Amino acid sequence: MDERLHQELLKATEELRGLVGACSTETIVEYCTLYFIPRKGLAEEGSPLSSQVRQWFFLLGLMLPTPEPKYPKEFDEPEFARSVGLLESIFSSYVRMFWPPPEEQPGISDQWMKVREVSMPAFLHYFNTALLANVDQISDRIRLYLSPFDAQLKELVGVTASAALNITIWVGQSLQQQVDRFVETCQKVYEALEERQPANNISYLQDEINDQQGILKVSRASIEKKFGATEASSFWDLFVSKRGEATEFRYLTERNIAEEKPLFEISDGIALCPYINALYSAVLKVFEQRLSSSPMKEVFLKKRDRNFEGDVESKLRTLFGTSAEFFVTVYETPDSHFEHDLVIRWNRRLFIIEAKASPPTEPFRDPDKAFVRLKRAFQSETGIQKAFDQANRISKRLALGETIELFDSTRKSITTIRPQDIDSIYCICVTRDDFGPIATNLSLLLEKEEQDSYPWAVNIFDLERIVEAWSYYKWPPDKLCEYLDTRLKLHGKVFSTDELQIAGCFIKHGGLHHLLHQEADRIFLPPEYADIFDKIYLAKHEGEEVVYAPTEPHFFDPRKMLSESINERVKTERNVPRINPNIKQGRNDQCACGSGRKYKRCCGK
Repeated sequence: MDERLHQELLKATEELRGLVGACSTETIVEYCTLYFIPRKGLAEEGSPLSSQVRQWFFLLGLMLPTPEPKYPKEFDEPEFARSVGLLESIFSSYVRMFWPPPEEQPGISDQWMKVREVSMPAFLHYFNTALLANVDQISDRIRLYLSPFDAQLKELVGVTASAALNITIWVGQSLQQQVDRFVETCQKVYEALEERQPANNISYLQDEINDQQGILKVSRASIEKKFGATEASSFWDLFVSKRGEATEFRYLTERNIAEEKPLFEISDGIALCPYINALYSAVLKVFEQRLSSSPMKEVFLKKRDRNFEGDVESKLRTLFGTSAEFFVTVYETPDSHFEHDLVIRWNRRLFIIEAKASPPTEPFRDPDKAFVRLKRAFQSETGIQKAFDQANRISKRLALGETIELFDSTRKSITTIRPQDIDSIYCICVTRDDFGPIATNLSLLLEKEEQDSYPWAVNIFDLERIVEAWSYYKWPPDKLCEYLDTRLKLHGKVFSTDELQIAGCFIKHGGLHHLLHQEADRIFLPPEYADIFDKIYLAKHEGEEVVYAPTEPHFFDPRKMLSESINERVKTERNVPRINPNIKQGRNDQCACGSGRKYKRCCGK
């Protein structure tokens, strides 16, 4: 990052620190909470932040080292608007650091572009993206990987992973009850006003709302009452942060205590929880870190790898049921050479699955150093390249006409695969963690021969959501083959950081061939395609049914759209009459300029 850009970053960061430093903890956290609660109006207008979860917690991380002000201001609309601008400026600084100053741009080489094509999206995904998993998935991961080490965790941190998860679930349920009660009372007030009920009825309901102003608060006493003083005390120490006690925090790339302790104490024994998913993520992250830095590290990592392989098998058995043959931990030779984690044979189709449990490496800020580090990790024994090479070995042997015999760990032959019995082969790498763009677009780093097909690299959370969708629609495994047959040809053409965006596009439009046949060099998919999986998840939890009704896709040129948007804005600014300065406008009133928008979103900006 050049010095000018670095100084801009520091200036924006210090201004944001000063802004939150002057406001009360309670109003800052409450305002953050509003943007984690789905609301119709916000959904229509879109989030004002490009990376909402990470940006809000960056703001909270800047707040924590500052003391509670003696005469605090309220964090309200003006503070929020300025915070959004500063957060976007700070986060965009990390985008701009990958591009040279104007005077150096004429000398850009192909290698320079190649380096940044890899390092920039990988860096931004690593630091900007929160854990993309629902609370059920995180809970399952805690039970699978951490609960077996409850005894060790009890010694290390004073509370077991199972107990911490139970407390988190209980906190989430309590907060949801608070919100439901508050929303229900607000609805009654609205109905009373609409029906012009007696004033005393309305007054009573408004008193109820005032009594419920403490929503989203967690008390230490209530946790002690439910789970006991010892576990409550350890949980509180681990996951509750107190303002003025955190170490200085400045950069997005630094450790952020707000993410590890996402309950914010506002008075003795009382904390606010702005986002329950963050608490689940913190339990997972903190306990895994403690085990990985303890004498139990090697035992933990080995068990993690074994459990992950079992998790992959379990997810795929849900998809295939009893219609496929599963061969787990097999070798191409009787003396245990050329291992494969899982081989599935189904209807003349062969699936070779390699499971990689190691997390993605942290990219450097320097693009060239980041590229070298990312490529080295990608090609390591625990990387995606290695998974492809392992799986592709069987594919190559069958292509050469070889018959392959597979053996288990006892040297016993368990199956024979003949080329004439197989029509299609799919090489799949399932990762435990989200590798973002270097997995969804394997053309960035994967090395293969021209005649080889790309593998499918998918993280376990996305695989689970895809299997869940297939199960919801009662699709057979050949629907996955239909998806993969086109999906694997899109590397280098379709750009996305999320496999669910591509799978969502497949569901929404009944296939992916329209992407394959587009003349565009690059196609960028909007994140909204992934929303279908959230809808299916909610539908399975008593939400609205999600009907499969494919639609025709519509493509647009983003450059043309941006140009038209700018021209339309200029035209609007020229032709829309300005507000008479004598007219008094409330911030939530419809703007008097006639735009149809609220005043605060229009001329009141």
